[in-house]
Amino acid sequence: MRVEINHLQGWGYKDTQFHFDGKTNRAKVTGYRYPYSEKWMPNLKSFTDEVTGIDLDVRMPLNPNPHVAAPVINHEFLKEIGERGFTRRSFEKWERIMHSHGE
Repeated sequence: MRVEINHLQGWGYKDTQFHFDGKTNRAKVTGYRYPYSEKWMPNLKSFTDEVTGIDLDVRMPLNPNPHVAAPVINHEFLKEIGERGFTRRSFEKWERIMHSHGE
């Protein structure tokens, strides 16, 4: 697994995170991987407050060992698809966590 460049918990790559400046109420995405990286978004806080109900001031502690249910393995399906077009597959906990975040 590519943990050296990905967050184990959170969103995206290690160099990518949301940075919120409480003094100016502006936010930006750090890093260089996205077109909007390192650009200040002055309306993000008001958008998250008004539209999504997300409070950017709330900080959640990381869970070093989140619970993940055992994988549901459909052996018949795996047999049917075989190795066609797949370089690998994994049922490992951290791989499943990363890919459930859309990585």
